[in-house]
Amino acid sequence: MERNTKERPSPHFLEMIQPGYMTVEVRTSMIRFMAGLTKQQDLAAGTLHRAAYYLDRYLSVTPQSDDRMRLCLVGATAVFLAAKYEDRSTVSKLNASAVATYCGYIGETRNRLVACMENEILTALDYNLSGPTAYTFVEHFTRYYGQEMEDQVVQQAAHRLAESTLHDYGFRARSLPSVVAASAIFLARLHVLCERWSKELESLTGYKAIELMDCVCNIYNRIPNPRFQLYREYFLEDP
Repeated sequence: MERNTKERPSPHFLEMIQPGYMTVEVRTSMIRFMAGLTKQQDLAAGTLHRAAYYLDRYLSVTPQSDDRMRLCLVGATAVFLAAKYEDRSTVSKLNASAVATYCGYIGETRNRLVACMENEILTALDYNLSGPTAYTFVEHFTRYYGQEMEDQVVQQAAHRLAESTLHDYGFRARSLPSVVAASAIFLARLHVLCERWSKELESLTGYKAIELMDCVCNIYNRIPNPRFQLYREYFLEDP
């Protein structure tokens, strides 16, 4: 499913679809804005990943203006849709009025604005909301982890590393969600356990270490003051 180009963002939507105002920096600020809403409302895990996925697919087909409040509405509505997909009980903690207010809309028609934007995003996505995200794959690849503290720490670290890539427009074009997830686990294991990629993980994820090298290095370079070194030997098979 993740390899179906119709269900993925265009790799060059900022350059090909969006006008000059929608830059890498503007998209990054939208992701930060969306992250703020997910944290403020304590939304389900995985919501931000799915919301970013919806946002990029929407921006791949819908040119935007420089209307800041509208861009906020797009981002917040993507979060609203993603949260409802991830957790049906979302409506008990977040509704259209709260979404609109978070964007700065206070008029009597604010609920309608959110409803209209929901419909616009759903139409752009062709009502297909179920594509896998890096969060989905981290959960899938660590599904056999037990309750041991180290296992939990590795999983949490992998989720944080995968989430850090959401702010980077380039990651959306270069790497499949499964590659991002596997690369995040690769680094989390090195950081927490000081352990290299294993044959078991290769079988579980479908990726050899050498196939993850570019993505692993890109994520590693985003880590401020990493406490471990990354060596080429980590990507080579044992003799």
